[in-house]
Amino acid sequence: GGDSAGGHISTAISLLAAARGSRLPDTIVPIYPVFSIDISTFYPSLLLSIDEEILSQHALNFFLKCFKG
Repeated sequence: GGDSAGGHISTAISLLAAARGSRLPDTIVPIYPVFSIDISTFYPSLLLSIDEEILSQHALNFFLKCFKG
């Protein structure tokens, strides 16, 4: 498990283990992992970041583009 990055890491490691034929965890409980990085799709939570001072929509788009490579 884990929040945000921890949720993403635990999910990614579990997928990697499955691809390599390793033993899988009994349970995965990711909390707010990054499952979709499609910034062209509207999500209601995006409305919360439009005027956010610390993590603006512009900053989120920048970080997601960096994450995707």
